[in-house]
Amino acid sequence: MSTSATVFVPRHQPAPRGAKLVALIFNTFANIAARRRAAKQAEVLAVEAEEVRRYARGVARQDPGFAADLFAAADRHIER
Repeated sequence: MSTSATVFVPRHQPAPRGAKLVALIFNTFANIAARRRAAKQAEVLAVEAEEVRRYARGVARQDPGFAADLFAAADRHIER
């Protein structure tokens, strides 16, 4: 009884001309877009936290404990 195994060894194929340049350009634009999204998200979080703080200041006289919880939640919201 005999067995045989076929082993395939792929040849190294160089990247197409210009592929590294195109990848560099794509990654540059992707990084710029990611930074813009992060800045926009940070701005939205800051606005939302300020709205919660404004509400907490309005509620502070009636329920100081609840207002403190709201202030803490606003602080955590920014830390995301």
